[in-house]
Amino acid sequence: MSEAYWQTKIWGLLHDPVLKALHNNQSGRGENSFWQQLPVMQNWVENGWNPETSGGTVMKHIHQADWIASASDRGAIGSIIQSVNYKDDGLQIAHLLSGAKLNFKIPQHSELLNKRREYLQKQEQNLFDKIPVEAKKKENYKQLFWWLWRCLPEAVCQEFQDKSLILMPAETRFTIRSR
Repeated sequence: MSEAYWQTKIWGLLHDPVLKALHNNQSGRGENSFWQQLPVMQNWVENGWNPETSGGTVMKHIHQADWIASASDRGAIGSIIQSVNYKDDGLQIAHLLSGAKLNFKIPQHSELLNKRREYLQKQEQNLFDKIPVEAKKKENYKQLFWWLWRCLPEAVCQEFQDKSLILMPAETRFTIRSR
């Protein structure tokens, strides 16, 4: 597989904030995660290649793949017009098939509510810093992807000291309802 293949997969994992489900609409939910800081992605940064903003055909196809992937999930529940935000009571996650509910409130609840944007930006930077130095090297794009795919969710749980964060969905319009 080519470097561009792995770069596209890395962008797919990091084009939304890693902690998207904890953001609200004012704190950066629609922003990108740290993909632009990664050495393997620097040729994309230098050339202005961002599937969300680039006009090139390839970048448009990559962005369209993101839309298709998220739309395929949303199709199971129809149209939801409002994203759900982590609020004063936290969130309640409901299993789509069984309806079983799990209350979701992180231990750092007050920090999150008081200074959400700054707090989550700091946490994302901490997560970026947890990526092994070897995986961050420019030539290790495949190793980086596999670390992000397999280890980043566990790193999130460790950073927050909360194993339930492994259940945090990427698509906030799909599986979370406010309590």
